[in-house]
Amino acid sequence: MVYLAVVILGLMRMGWRGLGRARVELRAGEVRVVGLCTQWRIPAVAVRTVETEGGLHLVTVHGDQVSVFAFSASLIDRDRTVRAAAAHIRRVLPRRPAPRATAPPATRRIDWRWADISLIPGALGTVAVMTGIL
Repeated sequence: MVYLAVVILGLMRMGWRGLGRARVELRAGEVRVVGLCTQWRIPAVAVRTVETEGGLHLVTVHGDQVSVFAFSASLIDRDRTVRAAAAHIRRVLPRRPAPRATAPPATRRIDWRWADISLIPGALGTVAVMTGIL
């Protein structure tokens, strides 16, 4: 029962990370893409294009392609399609991106919180059950 409770808590946490937390934020001079495990901070002048083929993707002048996996609290969730969200992002961006030599780079960082510790026992327990230890 304890193992089942840990697995359920871990699944709830992953569900929240994927459906409740993932989003696109438009800030002054910056686009922030919060995903399952990472967070991208992209200066607005560094965004070359916003593509909608096969989902929503931001391409920077440095060649980074940032795929957006966002539902809740994002542009995609507010009765908008991916194309409408992309159009909204394009309206906020500067008309011309900065040249590659002067554009600040996009930064990506791992984004884990203290509550994500609840995922560790479930993963370890799954490995133990699959290998026959438990």
